[in-house]
Amino acid sequence: MNEPDDPKLPADPDQPVRSASDEPSSPPEPPEPPVPSMPRMPEMLKMQQMRETQQRMREMLNLGLRERRAQRQKLVADVIAQNTIRSQGELQELLQERGVLATQSSVSRDLRDLGVRRVKGVYVIKPSRGEGGWSFDDVIELVELVTRSGANLTVIQTVPNAARPVAHTLEEAGWDEVVGTVADDDTIFVATRTQEDQDHLFQRFKQYLNV
Repeated sequence: MNEPDDPKLPADPDQPVRSASDEPSSPPEPPEPPVPSMPRMPEMLKMQQMRETQQRMREMLNLGLRERRAQRQKLVADVIAQNTIRSQGELQELLQERGVLATQSSVSRDLRDLGVRRVKGVYVIKPSRGEGGWSFDDVIELVELVTRSGANLTVIQTVPNAARPVAHTLEEAGWDEVVGTVADDDTIFVATRTQEDQDHLFQRFKQYLNV
């Protein structure tokens, strides 16, 4: 009587027996990326406090810079009013004698902010009138010569680099006889409508120049 074939045995006795572990396995699936966790509440509060602290430090630093600039500019104005200064180097030396070190760029900015002018090679500072502008009384000493060029054109010679501020002040004065001005470095051309207006303009300059 024939015994039933064992299913675990191969039909062919020469064929090797394979176990389940010998079967090829599929590659493992890659691990899922970790989900970023939100900062915990104490950490978020700490980060917010750090940002607020940095902002306060920046505001304090800017405030300190503005205060030091204001103090330096007040000293610059006092030094110019009390001394005859012909160059920025001289001004820097006088500031240093008073315990203030300032670069040339800082001094140049201070002079511009204060409205300092050079009159015949000397720095002068005048009290401004109104909202940041000079009156014609303040700039008249920058004028060196006034001449006629025809019946409707007057030529004004100023010290170097002063023609534009003088022309601007002249137009801001609102004189009826002045139609308009053109200025370069040290020369201003003033247009008037008539000979009579030009005569009136000359009378004004005679009063200001005491001639």
